[in-house]
Amino acid sequence: MTPAEAQHVAQLTILTEWQALVDAKLSTRAGLLPPSATTPSSSRLVVGMNWKSGAATSGSGCHGVAAAGRRAQTGGEANIVCPPEHHLPGLVSMIQDRMPDVVPVLSRGKHRNPRKGACFMEFASLLAGERWSDHPDCTHPLLAAVARDVNDHIGDEARRQIAPLVPEVIGLNLCDPSIDALLAREVALAALPIASGDRQWVAAVGLLHCEWVLNKLEGRPADHVSDRADAALDRVPEARDRARGFCRVGFGRVKTFGRRSAPTIVHSAVADIAEAEVGDREEQLVDLLRRSIANCTTWMGRTSTVADGQCHETRRLASSTHAGGQARR
Repeated sequence: MTPAEAQHVAQLTILTEWQALVDAKLSTRAGLLPPSATTPSSSRLVVGMNWKSGAATSGSGCHGVAAAGRRAQTGGEANIVCPPEHHLPGLVSMIQDRMPDVVPVLSRGKHRNPRKGACFMEFASLLAGERWSDHPDCTHPLLAAVARDVNDHIGDEARRQIAPLVPEVIGLNLCDPSIDALLAREVALAALPIASGDRQWVAAVGLLHCEWVLNKLEGRPADHVSDRADAALDRVPEARDRARGFCRVGFGRVKTFGRRSAPTIVHSAVADIAEAEVGDREEQLVDLLRRSIANCTTWMGRTSTVADGQCHETRRLASSTHAGGQARR
């Protein structure tokens, strides 16, 4: 057996175990027969969450949320595998009688389909039952930007460390402008101490911009600087002074910060960490993603992404993929 054939067998084994676990979980919790006993052998049933409306849906096809809507509009047959109280935000149950050919391989860049590989957020879109995309609705746009940038700036070994985190971003999407400023501030704080000398002041500008936005949103004086940010800036006085001079010209509008400025701050800060002259750059990027997910979970008031035993198996499914590929965004 060739290495490629062995990998294919391993992937199908993982998905088979995943189906058996979910069948047993749903049958036990919902008191229903296994889906294979009630659905046609050619169908694939996906239970997910419509992340825009917050409504739980089910449907057949590769894209569970969209397919459910089409089936409801056309009067097609629908199979509800568990009652409404079992639909938890982020719960993704993928049950199928016909297994997909491949489990996506985590690699850098954007991919046309799972056969070509997957970045961190494309894998999340697959697990969430959404249309294949690196900008899925199930995750806050700025957190997704952090995940994409970290994924693209680390190597194969480090990418294996972030694979188990994929399920944790599913359902982390709350429309709150303060989250953009809070998250961008944390990323800028991570980059500021280790950015190269000619880039350090840019991270300082991003940090001060986040402070300004938070002041506007929370009713503080515009020039207020939090204790953490002030201490970080004091450790890099040259960058601090240059940034403060630059910021005297003012910032843009608060309402455009999340769409324009926050992603720029994140992209720049992650690149600064990736290019820093330190020996543990990749470890710092992996830790940044972990902390970003943990912070967003706290800020959004959510404690879990996937219910019960499915969390462990979903993580195992994600981490089973190996890294590789050279595709770029």
